[in-house]
This record gives sequence, structure tokens and C-alpha cells, in this order.
Amino acid sequence: MHATWHILPLDRINPNTLQILLGVQDYFGGEIMKNGLSFTQIVVMLLLTNGLMNHVIVIPMMLDSAKRDSWISVLLAGLLYLLWTALLYGIYKKTQHEHLFHWIKKTYGFPLYFVLALLTCVYCFTIATMTMTDTITWVNLSFAPETPLEVHTLLFAVLCLVNAMFGIRSIAMTSSVLLPFVVLLGFFVMSTNFPNKDYSLLLPMMENGIAPVLRGMMYAGTGFVELILLLFMQHHLQSRVPYYQLFILGFVMIGLTFGPTLGAIVEFGPDKAGKLRYPAYEEWRLANIGLYIEHLDTLSIYQWFSGAFTRISLSLLLIVEILMIPYGKKRIWWLIGLFFFSAALSSYPISAIQFYSLLSKQLLPSLFVLALSLSIVFALLTAFASRRKQHDES
Repeated sequence: MHATWHILPLDRINPNTLQILLGVQDYFGGEIMKNGLSFTQIVVMLLLTNGLMNHVIVIPMMLDSAKRDSWISVLLAGLLYLLWTALLYGIYKKTQHEHLFHWIKKTYGFPLYFVLALLTCVYCFTIATMTMTDTITWVNLSFAPETPLEVHTLLFAVLCLVNAMFGIRSIAMTSSVLLPFVVLLGFFVMSTNFPNKDYSLLLPMMENGIAPVLRGMMYAGTGFVELILLLFMQHHLQSRVPYYQLFILGFVMIGLTFGPTLGAIVEFGPDKAGKLRYPAYEEWRLANIGLYIEHLDTLSIYQWFSGAFTRISLSLLLIVEILMIPYGKKRIWWLIGLFFFSAALSSYPISAIQFYSLLSKQLLPSLFVLALSLSIVFALLTAFASRRKQHDES
């Protein structure tokens, strides 16, 4: 038997479909150039990176501080967040998706560039180290208590290091493979837990006043402002991104926080939910299929590791991007140093209670203030640069 190959003539293929297949147009219709990333790929990385923060890390602190009103904190912080995306887009538009820190160095000189780059690198390094520590702590508490922390930390750090060494395209490609299954598992656990939900537990609202809601808003905002990472990757974007796409992305990020927060309250009650260290993981422990299939919390390992893998790889890679370390051996040694320094800090002997206290009282508030301050400074710099350019032309 001889196989017969039927080749569809190119003139019968939709031009937009052909451009997507050839990699010269992304799914949002923007043109991309060789070696660039489409907005779709950037979104996939951000959903996994920021999704772990919004979906897992900040929720225990928010439930602890705002209790029953945590879902209100998410909605109110989300409204301010959507307004903040306009500020973010203004920075992106005025810098014309040039390398942000190269633009600052070229426009305002090395001293200002150095200060802002240093602060941003501290921000990215803290994100990576915090994520690695929280991930290893969860692994140790949940399903591998007998394995030394150092073993888990080293193995995970090496895995993330290899991904980062292959560059941002590698992170984008692995994220594109991981994300669909993460999303499917998320909808699965949400639907299987419907019988366990009691929405009357959401009432009464604000029984303790507005103060708990405001405290919860800070934690929700810490996750939301991580969208600033988009600015640090904008030089890889080879398509013009309209504002409505960024707005939709911001809306999705709000949903990533609102869903599991609401779920924890209606499934466990506000008091018990506020005492859980990992509410999103505990929601998996309620899930089952029929009467005979339980212990589906194993699937949560895939979700968490996918987010942590992308988040750590991207955060530390962005440091060498911000410092404009050239490709080659120098960049590789920088990455090796960053990853092993982060792994060493993550292996520092600290109890789960001490780490939670450090996270809720110092790290998350500091990250919120730092990211918000950086965005305001970047906005002022782009505004002054535009005025100076108009003045010089006149």
C-alpha cells in the first residue's frame, strides 16, 4: 500500500491562519518579528507567574486579616488595580516597548538607572526566593516531610536554572505547555466542590467595619501590582498591544484571586479558612469523583509546581535582563550565582510559623510599596521625558 499525501494549497489557507502558523502574527492580531515574543506568550507566562501569587500565596494572609470580608477586599482592590493598569499602559506606550532600563539610562543617565535597576532587581530576587521558600515549605508540610529541605531546594533550583539558561523563549514555550492543564484542573476542582459550598457564609458583610477590608486590600494589591513585570519584558514584545488587552488581563488576574478566596470562605467558613495555611490546597482535599475516587489533592502538585517553576525562572532571568548582561558565559555565570544564592537563602532553617510571620508582616507589604512606588516613578520619568522632548523641539 502506498500512502497518498494531500497538501492543501497555500492560496486556500486563510492569510491570518498562515501568519500565525509561520510565527509572524500572534493570536491577538499583532505582527511579530523574528526572535520576538507575541503578547499571547507574555500573557501565558504572567498567568502562571502572577497566578501562583494571586491564587495561593496572598490568600492565607488576606483571609487571616479580613476573614469573611476577604472577597470584598479583592473586589475593591481590583477596581483600583484596573485604574492602575492605565498608568502601566502609559509607561509602555511612551517608551515605545523599548528596553525600559536602557531607555532610562539613555534618557536620564547612569546614576538614576543604577538606583532603579538595583531596586527592581531586589524586587525580582525577593519574588523568586520567597516563592522557592514557600514551595519547599509546602512540600515539606504536605507530602514529603522526611526528605531534607536542602534536597528539595537544590533539585527545584537546578530545574528552574536550566529553564532560565535557555532564555525567555524557553520559559514562554514551557509555560504554553503547562498552562492549559493548570486551567483545566482549576475548573475541575471548582466544579467538584460545588456540593461543599454554602454561600450564606458570606453574610453579614463588614460586621467588623471597614478596617479588616482595608488590611485585606493591601495583600490583594501585592499580587495585583506584579503586573509591573510586563514592563520588564516589553522589549521582547514585537507586537503593539492595545490597552483593552491589558485591561482584560487585569480582569483575569482579579478572577484568579477572587475565585479561591470566595471558595475558601464558602467551603470552610470564615473562621476556619482564616486559620488554614494553604486554603487553595485544602480545597483540593475536599474534591472527589463519586464515592470511590478521592485524594485528588495529588493533582495540586502539578498546579503549584507549574506556577513556581515559571515564576522563579522568569524572576531571576529578568534580573540579568534588567542589568543588560550580554548573552554568553557571563550571563550563564550570573544566572548560576543568582539561583544558588536564592536556593541558599531558601534553605535557611526557619520554622513555618516564622516564615508566615515574615511573609505577612514584612515581605508582602514591602513588595507592595516597592512595586507601586516604582510604577509611579516610571510614570513620572516618561511624562517628564515627553515634556522635555516637546520643549527641545519648540
